[in-house]
Amino acid sequence: QGLKNLLLTNRYERPFRPEYGGDVRKRLFDNFDTVFPEDYKNQIETAINNFEPRAVLDNNGVTIIQKQDQNELGINVRFRSAITLSDISFDLNLNKVR
Repeated sequence: QGLKNLLLTNRYERPFRPEYGGDVRKRLFDNFDTVFPEDYKNQIETAINNFEPRAVLDNNGVTIIQKQDQNELGINVRFRSAITLSDISFDLNLNKVR
């Protein structure tokens, strides 16, 4: 739940913590292009590494899936829980509203 809250929070949305957030909803309306997935992936990895100490990302921890025809963006995060030491996969699907 903490990871979902982090990713769905936009920067400058939390009082007194302007740098907190993954900016996923804000970037949802950016144009899809070839640079978008890699830039988006780096932004999400940085947010998780900085603000979620309970999650340790795998080597290929974040995968971005663009579905341009459906106006949908899929995010898959694979990480190891620092508390239980178990592998966890987390999926988040976002849709653009017309």
